[in-house]
Amino acid sequence: MLRDWLRDSGGTRIDIDYHAIHRTGHVINWLTIDGQRKTVRFPAKMDFTMCQSFCPAQVDPHRGADILHLWMETRTVCSTQESD
Repeated sequence: MLRDWLRDSGGTRIDIDYHAIHRTGHVINWLTIDGQRKTVRFPAKMDFTMCQSFCPAQVDPHRGADILHLWMETRTVCSTQESD
């Protein structure tokens, strides 16, 4: 779904930054088109609540923070993740 949206948008890369402290957080989506990066909102049909499931697996939500960076490029068509 994400790969199709990226291709249809004309973008070359999408970055999803997920930042959480304790049980609160926010997500920022960056779309790169022709070397220009801008924030975007995904269509409602694309549900990324799956990002919330990364926190319990990677950090104790009662004591820590989580920084997650997911990205996909059209030339590689696979997603990559970094987390702290």
